[in-house]
Amino acid sequence: MGLASRRRVGLLLWIVGAVVAFVWASVRMPDEPAMVGLGRAVVIEVSALEEGRLASLEVDLHDMVGAGQVVARIDPRPLELLREVEAAELLSLAGPSPEDLQTELKEARRRSKRIEKRAELAAVQASLARLRELLADGAASQAEIDGLESRRARLVADLAAEPGEEDEAPSTWSVVAAAKRLDALDARIEAFQLRSTLGGQVTAVHRRPGEVVRRGEPVLQVRQAQTDEVIAWVPAGAAVGSGTPMTVVRADGTELSGAVVSVGAGPTLLPERTWRDPRRQEWGVAIRLRLAEGEAVLPDEPVVVRL
Repeated sequence: MGLASRRRVGLLLWIVGAVVAFVWASVRMPDEPAMVGLGRAVVIEVSALEEGRLASLEVDLHDMVGAGQVVARIDPRPLELLREVEAAELLSLAGPSPEDLQTELKEARRRSKRIEKRAELAAVQASLARLRELLADGAASQAEIDGLESRRARLVADLAAEPGEEDEAPSTWSVVAAAKRLDALDARIEAFQLRSTLGGQVTAVHRRPGEVVRRGEPVLQVRQAQTDEVIAWVPAGAAVGSGTPMTVVRADGTELSGAVVSVGAGPTLLPERTWRDPRRQEWGVAIRLRLAEGEAVLPDEPVVVRL
C-alpha cells in the first residue's frame, strides 16, 4: 500500500472515530441526568361549616380569589333568631342596663382567669416536687427545675397583683354561661360566610344559591394559579436528599433554581402523562422541590429537572 493510500485510510478512520464519538456523546447517559417534573397542583374544596340554605355565591367559575376572601354565604337567619333569644336572656341576668352587663362580665371573666391561674400554679408546684425527686436519681436536669421555678414565680406575682376575693355570686356565673353561649352562636354565624383559604382560580362550582348544603359538603373548588413547588421523579438510589440544589427548565428554555425539600420513601408509578413511551410504565422516587424566592411555574406544568 502506497503512502497516499495509507494517508487516505488514516483520514477515513479518523472521520469514522469522530462520528462514533459524536453519536456516543449524544446518546450516552449524561453526567447530570435530566428528570421529568410537574408543577405541584394545590386544589382545595371550600366546604360548608354549617348546614343551611345557600344564600349567595360571591364568585363564579374561573374567577380569581384571594386567600381569606368570602366566596359564598349561607343564610344565617335561623341562628340570628336564636342569638336574639340568648342576648335577651343575658340582659335579664345582668341587670337593668348594658353598663351593668359589661361590668359584671368583666368581673366574672377576671375571677375565672384567677381560678385558672391558681389551678396552673398547683400543677406547676406538683411538677416541681416530682422533678426534684427525679433530680436526686439523675433522671431530671436542673434546667428543667429552673424553668418551672420561673413559671411558678410569674404565676405567684400575677395572683398577688390581683384582688383576692374568691366568693362568687351565683348570678355572676349565670352571666358567664349565657355569655359563652352567645359567643358560640356568634362564631357559628361567622361560619356561615365561606372563605377560601387559598389564593387562586375557581375551577368548579358544586352548589347554587337556593340549594341546601350540609355541613362538610363542598360548595366551590379553588386551584392555585401559580406554584413555587415542583414534583419530580428520580431513579431509585439516586444521590438526592433534602437541600440538594436543582435546576428546573421550562418548555421555553427558562431556567429556574431550586432545592429539594423532601424525598419519597420509595419508587412509585409516574403519572401516565409523563411517560416517554405511553406503552411502557415508568417508576421513580418522588422528590419535592421548592423554587427560589420570586420564581414560580404553573400547576401541572411539565418541566425538566437537572442536578
